Amino acid sequence: MNRRGNAYDNVQAESCMKTPKMEGAYPMACETFAEVAAGFPRFIEACTTRRPHSALGYRSPARLEDRHARATARTAA
Repeated sequence: MNRRGNAYDNVQAESCMKTPKMEGAYPMACETFAEVAAGFPRFIEACTTRRPHSALGYRSPARLEDRHARATARTAA
């Protein structure tokens, strides 16, 4: 995917991996890949249940899903 001399080919992948590295792996001061791999599920869980996202109106994905499920259940009844 990377073309020679094009610095913007890998931007999406690097942007995606920046958050887990900066907020997950670096603060824990992991020394091995096994430590990072063990902590990664906790980081993902925290992101989906507690962390607000600007694209979702500053709600967490879990809260948005719950709200959508309740609204759908009301309209179906």
